[in-house]
Amino acid sequence: MLVGKLDLNPAKNPAILDTATWEPARAWEWIQSLDEAYWSSLQEAAASGTALPARGGLTLFAASCVRHQGALYCLAGLPDGQQVLLQVGDVQTESVLGKAFGGKPLSSGGQVALHKTDASVIDRFFRFIKPEKGPQALGAVPRLGIGTRMTTAVWPGIWRAMAQGHFAANSIQNSVRELNLLENLVAARPAEKNIAFNFGTIETGYTGSTFEGLWVAGALDALKSDKARRYGADAAATTQYRYPGHLPPP
Repeated sequence: MLVGKLDLNPAKNPAILDTATWEPARAWEWIQSLDEAYWSSLQEAAASGTALPARGGLTLFAASCVRHQGALYCLAGLPDGQQVLLQVGDVQTESVLGKAFGGKPLSSGGQVALHKTDASVIDRFFRFIKPEKGPQALGAVPRLGIGTRMTTAVWPGIWRAMAQGHFAANSIQNSVRELNLLENLVAARPAEKNIAFNFGTIETGYTGSTFEGLWVAGALDALKSDKARRYGADAAATTQYRYPGHLPPP
């Protein structure tokens, strides 16, 4: 797909876009194809703590599920690689996630609504619905800084290591010099220059990730995992010197 001047396949190029819902109309088609019996079985399974049902290529991540104001929220993966946040149950009042981009009533009562996994929506999910699953400012907590240059390939191992070793980590982390701003990639602007200690002047963003995309990909991976412990997210700047006027986002 073409995003501005950037041509990419989001399913094969993670940690670039600031969303994992890049074709909402197609995502809603998948959800509408599921019959009402599925939504009833989903709510029953979530309430009883049994395995969540899979249907039509839809994958639900139990670690993300939570009830909030009468509705069940859950992160779901679609066959084309997109990810969405489902809201099933009481949808009479507007969700704290904002307006859903798709919704339909259920004959048994309530509705099914669909929310994008945009960075801003994920942030609200962590702030208001399931804060224990989101990245945190760890302050003086001893922790490891684990670089994630390979993005989705490394997070499952990081969560397992954190659970087994009982340690905290900044597990969504990369160097300032190795990330791009999404707006620069979309506009096909030349890479900014940076100075890497002992290497000299280099072009930034050579890992292919963006600040926005790395956060979205890492936060969603943590939300899927039942092993993700207390973790943080940052862009490391140690021993890196950027030219004046080119500061990273806060």
